[in-house]
Amino acid sequence: MQKRGPKCQIGYHKLFNYILKVLYTGMQWKELPIALNPITGKGEIHYSNVYKHFAKWQTDGSWECAFNSSVFFMKTADQLDISVLHGDGSNTVAKKGGDGIGYSGHKHLWFGDSKPRI
Repeated sequence: MQKRGPKCQIGYHKLFNYILKVLYTGMQWKELPIALNPITGKGEIHYSNVYKHFAKWQTDGSWECAFNSSVFFMKTADQLDISVLHGDGSNTVAKKGGDGIGYSGHKHLWFGDSKPRI
């Protein structure tokens, strides 16, 4: 945690959950639903401050450290299943098919009569 400057008023646990919500849902930072402070009626933190903490933790390596620690913890507890792990965000590719499945509306061919032929 930080050594200087003001302390986080809402707590780092809540701030971390706000960041995870953005990362998990893929929403924009400004669309983040912030809980209201019951006394003032304003948001308990501004979305830009949530992003600033995220960016700071990204540059100082905190996210990488947290990921490495969680992998180490799961490995020592014998709960790490690397057969389904996609650590780089990739997807498993379908070797056959996949491209021809479904209906593409922009590939209609017209042959002069009133009906489209596919």
